[in-house]
Parts: sequence; structure tokens; C-alpha cells
Amino acid sequence: MRQTIWTLFLLGSSVAIMFVTQGCHRGYYRRMADTEAKQLVTEKSLDPRWSTQSGGIELDPASRMFNPFSEDHPPLPPDDPEAHRLMNRVDNRKGYPHWHANGDTDYVENPEWLDYLPRNDNDEVIINFQTAVELSLLHSPTYQRQREELYLSALDVSLERFGFDSQMFSGFNSFFSTQGRLRAGGSQSNFSTGLGANGGGINYRKLGITGANFTVGLANSILWNFAGPNTQSASSLINFSIVQPFLRGGGRDLIMESLTQAERTLLANVRQMERFRQGFNLEITVGRNAGQGPARNGNFLGLPTSASTTAGGFMGLLQAKQNIRIQEFNVRQLEDVLEQFNEFFARDRLNKLQVLQTETTLFSAQQGLLQQKVNYQNQLDTFKRSLGLPPD
Repeated sequence: MRQTIWTLFLLGSSVAIMFVTQGCHRGYYRRMADTEAKQLVTEKSLDPRWSTQSGGIELDPASRMFNPFSEDHPPLPPDDPEAHRLMNRVDNRKGYPHWHANGDTDYVENPEWLDYLPRNDNDEVIINFQTAVELSLLHSPTYQRQREELYLSALDVSLERFGFDSQMFSGFNSFFSTQGRLRAGGSQSNFSTGLGANGGGINYRKLGITGANFTVGLANSILWNFAGPNTQSASSLINFSIVQPFLRGGGRDLIMESLTQAERTLLANVRQMERFRQGFNLEITVGRNAGQGPARNGNFLGLPTSASTTAGGFMGLLQAKQNIRIQEFNVRQLEDVLEQFNEFFARDRLNKLQVLQTETTLFSAQQGLLQQKVNYQNQLDTFKRSLGLPPD
């Protein structure tokens, strides 16, 4: 009898542990959140005008931000030595001891992303209008941040919908108590097991659209008494309740407000994301500001960005480079003019003042050329950052 009891106890505990570990694993919830976000965004993307959004935040293996390691158990990246000491000990208190449990890595970015860059036969990275946009969609943190904002907006809807789903709360409790032979009445041992959280059993709850709260509870317990004839007893209890508020806290306008707002915000974010994507392409190619992307607060009011007469982005680089070529041509022309003026001065056909004025014009042109080259390099570094690429 005692062996059977312990067998049942171990079996019940094992089932409870398996249920908890399977249901609470971070990988399970991550995959479930990804699936729900994609479904919700797809649901709001039926209109062909903004049907290009998938709702996912997965990164392409060619991206610099791609994580080639485990998403649920990533290794520890490099850290500042002084800052890392604070993770091991802070304010003379020992910190978490298992920071290195998943191993360590020397990389803070995808170690293979350079292999995917478009190169020519001389191993030079070639960028044109098409590859500039493709690289920005792969590597730009700005664009990825907007994708994640849309993802979080979808999770807001998922949370609000969950509030109207049937929700189960349960737990598993086991207690064993014993009394020695010296106590009055002799030795006695009791073992009890119950299905339920803190004696509450299994509860199902559901919220109605008018604020009605429907609850069904089930409690089941078994008690073994090892004293005397080794008796056992079992008891079950089922109950239900319905609570419907009629005044404060009730009504569809109040109960459905959060869900309605979350759904409307997600619909607006899907449209705003497509608008931002098109604006982002313009920002990369001609330098026009992409404008506002998705926002979880749903505030999209604001003036549209105005066009500029000065090109930016990839077109701005071409314009700057062409201006350098024009300035180089002007400098060469001024150098020829100065050479001719010096020859004329040697033959007393010009005075010294005219030669000096020409020299001043040449030096100003050379200074302007040097400044244009510096500005071009700064503009090039800025463009690389907008693509999500390092300066080198």
C-alpha cells in the first residue's frame, strides 16, 4: 500500500513538472508570439495597397544583425571589463553566477555577413540604386526598429484578445505529515494530494463583451491516513459564478474600448509601415526623410515631409561626386589661366595685381575642392550608417 502511494505521488509530481516545463519554456512562448503576430498582421494586410508586410521580425542570414547562435540560449558577447565586473559583483554583493552557462563568443555581429556583400572582380563592394535599397533593408537598424514596432503592436492586440478568451488556472499540491509514537494517540501519518493552485482547484474564467465574468471551479483532493486501518478518502467540489456589472465598470463601450483601440492601431500601423517602407526607399536613394513609422500609441498626425532641392542619399553621393569633378575641372582651368598670366606678366603685358588676383581665385578654388572632398567623405560615411554598414 505504501509503495503504491509513493508511486502515485512520484507519477503525479512528474506529470506536473513536465506540464510546467513544457508550458513555460521561453522558446515555446517566443514561437507562439511570432506566430500570432504574423497572423494578426496578415489579417490586417488584405488590402493590396499595403499587403507586403509579413509581421515577422526574423533577420536574413545575410544581415549584419543576424544572430547565428541559439535564440533562446545565446552565448555571452564581449563586454567592457569594468562593466562586466558589475555583473559578477555589485555593491559588495555577489551577482548571478551563470552568465557564461551558454558559452562565450568573440562576435557582436554576424561573423559571415561580409561574405554576402555584392563585389566585383577586384573584391570591391559595388553599390547602385538597387543594391543600396537591398542592403538598407538587410542591415539598417532604423528599418528593423520599425518592423519590431509593428510586431509589438500586433502583440498588443493578442494580449487584448486573450482577455476575452477562456483562461484556465490550475496547480498541483502534495502534503505529508507524521506524528511520533510519544504523542497522545500514538503515531499517525497523513499524505494528501490535491489538484489545484493553493487549494483553488482548476478554474476557468471568461470575460464577456458587456463585462460579465463567468467562472467555473473544480477542486479534487485525496487523503491517505496511515494510522490504524490505513483509510483513505477523496472529495470533489465544483462551483460556478456569473458576475455582471450594470453601472460602473460595465457596458460594451467600456469593456471593448481597449481591444477596439488596439485593433485600430494595428490596422493603422500596417498601413503606416508600408508608407514608411516606400519613404525609406526614397531616403536611401534621394535623401528625402522617410517620415514616421509605426507607433503603438496610434498617433500618426503630422505634416508630410517636404521635398528638398538638394539631393541626398545615393543620388546625393552622385551629385557630390559630380560637383567634385566640376570643381577639379575649374581648378585645372584656373591653373592654365594663371600660367598664361605669369607669361604675360613676364612680357610686361599684365601688371602684378592681375596675377595676384588670379592666384587668389585659384587658391579659393583649391580650398573649395578640398572642402568638397572632405564633405563627400563625411556624406559617404553617413550614407553607410543609413544602410547599416560600418565606415570601413
